[in-house]
Amino acid sequence: MAPPAASTGPLNPYKNPEDQPPAVSFAFNQPWAKPGPYVTALSTPQETGFRAWAAKHPRAVSGELDNPQADYDVRGQWLAAQRGDPTARLVLNKWDGTLHGSDRWKTPYNGSFSNESIYATADAPRWVGDRLKTADGRLVADETPAH
Repeated sequence: MAPPAASTGPLNPYKNPEDQPPAVSFAFNQPWAKPGPYVTALSTPQETGFRAWAAKHPRAVSGELDNPQADYDVRGQWLAAQRGDPTARLVLNKWDGTLHGSDRWKTPYNGSFSNESIYATADAPRWVGDRLKTADGRLVADETPAH
């Protein structure tokens, strides 16, 4: 499936790419998605630890806990953080001012899915500054902060 034809604005029409419906994002991102599943499987003790962490950090999991169309693999991010992976830390996002994980665990259900994801093929859209672009230069999302 080819992405939509070029236009003057972003291919993703939502002000915040994270607001795009998961099914729409998945249909768009499918050409660049590795086969699923898109949720890290945890052992029983790991799942218990993850659920305890999630109960204390509900904003960090915001609807991703048991969502089959989760746009972020919070279990994968959590497990990597437990193992000391520096890419697993949450950072303040300049787009919306909330804490976000890196693109590494975004799934194809995410409106700003990029080549930085473990679930993406190498030719997936990539960030050029605050703009997500396809290999042929089409704008997928623009996360330039409002001033």
